[in-house]
This record gives sequence, C-alpha cells and structure tokens, in this order.
Amino acid sequence: MSETDLFARFRVEDRIGVLLIENKIDAAFQPTLPERYKARAREMATNDHAAYCVLIAPAKYMNGNTAAEHFDACVTYEDLARAINAQDTERGKHRAALLLRAVQQSKSSYMVIPAPNVTAMWQRIYEIARAEFPALGMKAPTDKGEQSWWVIFKGNLPPRITVDWK
Repeated sequence: MSETDLFARFRVEDRIGVLLIENKIDAAFQPTLPERYKARAREMATNDHAAYCVLIAPAKYMNGNTAAEHFDACVTYEDLARAINAQDTERGKHRAALLLRAVQQSKSSYMVIPAPNVTAMWQRIYEIARAEFPALGMKAPTDKGEQSWWVIFKGNLPPRITVDWK
C-alpha cells in the first residue's frame, strides 16, 4: 500500500474489510495526504468489503488539527496506552509505559501544524530574496506554523552570524 503506514485486514462477524492506518508522532501531514487516504479507501470499498481510514497520534496532535477530520476514526496514543494497561499484566503495563514515554518525548519536540497563510508569506519572501537578493542565501521554505515569523538569512556571513528579520 503506497503511502499507508499500516494496512490491516479485519473480519468481525459477517463484516470484512481493511483499515488504512496513518501513524503520527509530530510530523506535519504531507500535502493532501489525508485526502489521498480517503480516496484510497473509497477505491477499495465494495458492497462486500469495508475500508476505513484511521489516524493514530498523540492527543496534542489531534487538538485543532483539521486534517484529522478526513479520517473515519482517530485514536490517541494515550487512549491506546490506557487500553493496553487495562489488561492488568506486567507485559501490558510495560507496553503502556513505553507508549506513554514516547508520547512524553514527542511533547518536547516542536510539531509544525501547517498554516497555509504563513507558508505562503514565507514562499513570497523566498521568491523576492531569490530573485532580487541572492546574496542573502535564503533556503526554500517548508511548511510553516502560525508562529513562524522570524526569517533568517545566512549568505556568506561569518560562522554564527545571521540576519534575522521579523
């Protein structure tokens, strides 16, 4: 399955189908990825087989992330850890703790939730800098979040020296 993190087949009573699972920790969605998941699910669904898109991510990733709306179900790592811990076995407790540790570590990293208007502003700045001020050495921008307002130019300046513009 291209672009599917986890592909699972299921059978529940007389119902069969597949789950297209997207696993996220902190990376932003690639352009139109949620929509492509939905399109693949529609292509795979038939009268006899169901196809669902599932997003698994930390709760903080789901909060305010409109891309999550494209998935049929969203499961947080925290809920998954609680379900595993409910098995009340040493192995279950260990696995739940590992999952929660991964979520905790992801909180310390920066997670970009793309803001199209900010990304467009950066792209416009880049086009001007590239065309009219190439000596600034601005790198092509990637997706930017709402708080990405500092533009940094390096050019041929000495080490640890930059031109920062807000």
